[in-house]
Amino acid sequence: MYKPNLEKFKNYKFGMFIHWGLYSLRGEDCWDIMFSKDSMQEYIDDTMPYFDGKNCNMDDWAELAKKVGMKYMVFT
Repeated sequence: MYKPNLEKFKNYKFGMFIHWGLYSLRGEDCWDIMFSKDSMQEYIDDTMPYFDGKNCNMDDWAELAKKVGMKYMVFT
């Protein structure tokens, strides 16, 4: 079983979380979907036409993070 090295992670101190999904179009986080007044289908129907992940270049984001000294990235 995988056991993460939390001490090592704590020492990283500087990193980035990237939230990428339908909820990001509405300026929300992933938990907001669960508490939305809309049904899941309404939520998807309202946002899906505007979501296009084609221009998401993770290599550029990783390069920028490394350049400014970040030690980790979490992509959700």
